[in-house]
Amino acid sequence: MVCPHHLTSSRIAWFRRKEMFQISEGAKLGAGIDKDRFRITGNHSIGDFNLQIHDVMESDVGQYVCTVVIEDTSVQIIFNLVLKKAPTGLNIYLVNPSRNKSNTYFEESTKVTATENETIQLYCNISSGMPKETLEWVYRGNVIQSGGPGSTRLMLKSTHKNSGQYYCRANSSAVNTPITKSIDILVHYKPKITLGVGNAVRIIEGNSLNVYCNVDSSPEVQSVSWLIQNNGETRNYGNGRVLQITVITRRDTGVYICKATNMVGSTMAETSVTVMYAPDVTIVYENYTVNTKSKKLICLPKGVPQNYTFFQWQHKSEYGDHIRFLNGSQDGILLLPNIQDFNTQYYDNGVYICTVSNGIPGVSWTSNRTAAVYLSISGVPRIPMNLTLSTKEGNVLVGWIRNFDGGLKQTFFIEFRESNSKKWTVVQSLNMTEGDMLSWTIERLQTKTTYNFRMFAQNRLGRSNSTKEKSIIVGNEKLESSLAIFSAIPVAVSTSIILFMIILVVSVIVLWKQMVKPKNRVDSPLEHEEDNHYVEIEPNGMRELSINQTGNRQHGQKLQEHVLGGDQDRRSLDNVSSSSTDTDSKDHISLTSGISGNTTNPKDIYARR
Repeated sequence: MVCPHHLTSSRIAWFRRKEMFQISEGAKLGAGIDKDRFRITGNHSIGDFNLQIHDVMESDVGQYVCTVVIEDTSVQIIFNLVLKKAPTGLNIYLVNPSRNKSNTYFEESTKVTATENETIQLYCNISSGMPKETLEWVYRGNVIQSGGPGSTRLMLKSTHKNSGQYYCRANSSAVNTPITKSIDILVHYKPKITLGVGNAVRIIEGNSLNVYCNVDSSPEVQSVSWLIQNNGETRNYGNGRVLQITVITRRDTGVYICKATNMVGSTMAETSVTVMYAPDVTIVYENYTVNTKSKKLICLPKGVPQNYTFFQWQHKSEYGDHIRFLNGSQDGILLLPNIQDFNTQYYDNGVYICTVSNGIPGVSWTSNRTAAVYLSISGVPRIPMNLTLSTKEGNVLVGWIRNFDGGLKQTFFIEFRESNSKKWTVVQSLNMTEGDMLSWTIERLQTKTTYNFRMFAQNRLGRSNSTKEKSIIVGNEKLESSLAIFSAIPVAVSTSIILFMIILVVSVIVLWKQMVKPKNRVDSPLEHEEDNHYVEIEPNGMRELSINQTGNRQHGQKLQEHVLGGDQDRRSLDNVSSSSTDTDSKDHISLTSGISGNTTNPKDIYARR
């Protein structure tokens, strides 16, 4: 220890501060000082008086004071003597408490294997030096705990995050670099899974899907597999760390689970896959009647997502011609406008198209999807048109033109009565053709009797009104023809001219028949002129024929005649039941069709040879 004053006129003395024990004055050592270890060195002639200690012992450690006295002033310089000794014998032990926890065993180790969530205790011990060292636990370059001197403990809760190398480090000024010891901790844990797509996936139908199952495991995994949950069941989907679906469909919607297994256990992670697709569209509706107050069509889309935009409805004819656009509600309901006019309600018939979108393109890469239905508005049929009558012997041929059927199958009923009777007889025509012009023959009526005729149409919703009544004298076809011909002649024409024309026509007809009649043939009661409008009826059933315009001078149009004959046609008539008639009409049988009056069963009205 060098006292920094170099003055020859000064006095210098050394003391040990702890006891204020004087070691020297000038170059002379004090009494009781070990002269073998303590010396005063330096060039005394110039004022150097330095304290030198040999073989320093621990008892020598402490503060020393150099006192310099210059005239009446005293100066003290303090020195601190520190003994330095490097620590030795650094070790790490694993602490294993006994089962009864009464004793603790220290096992020197460089490697520890533990299962996740176990508690690990480490003990670091060292022979201390001078000055005393500090001990530190270091993990991944960070000091996680400090202690010492001599020893320190570290307690860990093992997890998959704290595997690795741990250091116990002794720091001392007696050494140039810290003293260290390491131990490796290996923690075994169940697989840790992360999915590359997160917890939920939304994908458009038709695209491809790849889901990566990233696994962190100690020890290594033994297997990785995929499960799928949909429609309330769980089933295996495949193996491997990558779930791959080349073309995804709506049926692939579900929860996909990656399952990884090692010797510690199994872990699962899941992701919900939602396949988005353009809606499939259906229309719920009924074929309404004209009396229905509310006519509604409901457009029901089914897609993902269920955020729908409904566009205007389109109304087309059954042939595809555009009629109109209609505004529906925001939830796809179309209420047809209420039409009060009976004759225009059928204008609602046709094809209705609903267009809807949820923003997802379909296979054609358009997001608008459509559905179409044909709507039929039904009602009672309309009155048959152009009712005509013609007669031959005891038969009457009734002709008419069918009118609109109300959207349902219609049936025609003919009503007739003698002009002096109030009871109507109803006959259903069993027309088999689909033409507009129809006819039916009422047979075996009383000749030279005036009958009134009318008719109506009926479907399952009801019947039309009846036509206006028309009358005819049965079996007086020549008189009927004459009246028809001369009905347009002014009343001023004299009766003599009318009689002359009748005689002339009759004479011509008789002469013509005699010319074309074979000499060897006997006339049959049912043989008639070939140009007459009436056709002979076979007795074995019903047949229909068309009468052209030239062969039907009285009607002036093409008719289809239906005659029911014989006993083969025994079909029951819809909405018609039997009833009796008056005694003077035994040649025909009455029928009832939900209206007052007498009706006739067509199967009993026939022509005989």
